[in-house]
Amino acid sequence: MRVETLGGILDAYEEFYRESFNNERKEAFEDIEEKLSSYPVVLFIRGTPTNPMCKSSKFLVDKLHRLDIKFRSYNIMEDGKMKEWLKFYANWPSFP
Repeated sequence: MRVETLGGILDAYEEFYRESFNNERKEAFEDIEEKLSSYPVVLFIRGTPTNPMCKSSKFLVDKLHRLDIKFRSYNIMEDGKMKEWLKFYANWPSFP
């Protein structure tokens, strides 16, 4: 593809990044949905159940333990991309 104008170059870059974004989003959403379907209750938290990294995560884990609800968890601090894509997936700005 030969691009001869600045506008054409900018359009080509925009298309490239839009396609890259959409591909990455698709892969991330598939990964999230796979994790969500892996167990009846799934938590995406900061830290681990035995070592939560924030008050919200600790509160949530403590409540589930007290109610004897079994769950699977994922530490969003270990995967920066997952952490960011979860915000898009859930349409929520932060996580416990």
